[in-house]
Amino acid sequence: MKKLLLFVVLLMSLAACKGKQEAQTQTVLLEISLQDSVKSDSQDVQAVLADIRKVIAKRLEVEEKDILEVEGDPTRLSVNLPMPVDTTSINRLLSQRGEFGFWETYHSNEIAGLIVEGSKQMKDGERIIRLLKLNSDDYCILGYVQEKDTAEVNRLLQNEEIQKRLSPDVRLYWGVQEEMVSRGMFSNEDTDMEDSETTFYGLFCVRGPIAAITGDKIIEAKDEEDSFNHSPIVTMKMNEEGARQFTDLTKKNIGQPIAIVIDGRVYSAPRVNMEITGGNASISGQYTPEQTKELALILGSGILKRTAKIVTK
Repeated sequence: MKKLLLFVVLLMSLAACKGKQEAQTQTVLLEISLQDSVKSDSQDVQAVLADIRKVIAKRLEVEEKDILEVEGDPTRLSVNLPMPVDTTSINRLLSQRGEFGFWETYHSNEIAGLIVEGSKQMKDGERIIRLLKLNSDDYCILGYVQEKDTAEVNRLLQNEEIQKRLSPDVRLYWGVQEEMVSRGMFSNEDTDMEDSETTFYGLFCVRGPIAAITGDKIIEAKDEEDSFNHSPIVTMKMNEEGARQFTDLTKKNIGQPIAIVIDGRVYSAPRVNMEITGGNASISGQYTPEQTKELALILGSGILKRTAKIVTK
């Protein structure tokens, strides 16, 4: 009798757990940005969507079979997600294509002089020098800019007087993290340093027409804790070809910074202390555990051919 009672209680508990689990999931509708796809060929659209479903499944940590097309609308997918649905986090995950690369860099002192030279020939050249506080050292940050001024600096850097002085191999990418900037670098005319909300970003000097190592060489990415200082990091493992390329890259750049770039933003640019073999690398910085988890999901899932966002939930 006791065994029977125990069995009944167990069944009731399992049923309650199952009901609770079902109650904690919710259907979310995703919209895919297929505007530039070849809409006239449905097979091409289906091929793109099939690839997108694989990447989205990895990023959202769900089964691919649980991501369904909405009948009659190839740009929409539905997926069941655990509640509560974190719309902001999901949209971040699905708004990044995840185009990853290791890039060689220039020293800022190789580029800063060219910017100054070009600015002297510009009508508003003095403004770019005020907004972009130039470095002139052997690191790869060209200068620092207030967040609100980054768009204008981008525009000024496109001036022909600057562009004709820069090699086609020079790429200027913003860092993704806020930078600590000395108050003395900015005059009152340029920014109000009393404002605690003021944010600055570094502009990195990246070298090359293409990345030295691309994201297709990554076979695994994990969010972990640094064993030395216990800070959140992302560790990556490369395939055999990527490991060989990484060994060559680090051997060639001992003492120099290498930029880790995702979707045109620099996440880290560590100096290379020694040749690194084995195909293992990491991304570190002032990241939270939530940020490194998202980064690992993006890097480990491959490139998203089209971005997506939550439409309704």
